[in-house]
Amino acid sequence: MISQVTFNKDENSAECDSFYFQHYGTLCRHVFCIFRKHNVTRIPSKYILRRWLKDLIPTEQLKKKFARGDWTDETNVAANDMFRILYECISKVNNDPIKLEELHNQMKEMNKNLDEECNEPMNKVDVLNKFLGVTSEQVVKIKNPILAKTKGSGTHSRIKSAKEKTQIQATKVQRRCGKCHQAAPHNARTCNQVYSKK
Repeated sequence: MISQVTFNKDENSAECDSFYFQHYGTLCRHVFCIFRKHNVTRIPSKYILRRWLKDLIPTEQLKKKFARGDWTDETNVAANDMFRILYECISKVNNDPIKLEELHNQMKEMNKNLDEECNEPMNKVDVLNKFLGVTSEQVVKIKNPILAKTKGSGTHSRIKSAKEKTQIQATKVQRRCGKCHQAAPHNARTCNQVYSKK
């Protein structure tokens, strides 16, 4: 397949009919060949989308260790010290299951009390929404898909094998002939023909 690239030297731009940049956000090899042919040594800034840059997430957000609240240097120092103390406590009672369970219960009770005192309890979804700066709908309406009828649906029957058909036929009581009064696979009309063949 041959692709056609339109190059504008004044604007230093190129458009390929493969629309690779519109689909994936990166330039295709056809555009790079044209850039190389016209001695374009740097990719134009309009072709470098923000999602490929290092500063996609603000530096302030990367430095934040905790999602809730506005943290300062003092609060970060206090939080790091609390982590150190907690780690030391766990290390001290690590070999004693009873004391470890007591420490665990105390931490859960403290966490429960903090949740009751906290003005805005946040779950994981709220934390992600606040971090991304978006809002999610509380009620999501999803309709049930339309059921597609498959071949044979509604008959409530399945295809029987030849063996099964033979077994069912063997259990059926054969009708008696109206002429010879025998249980045979013929009737009064074909009775003489059957015996004449014999």
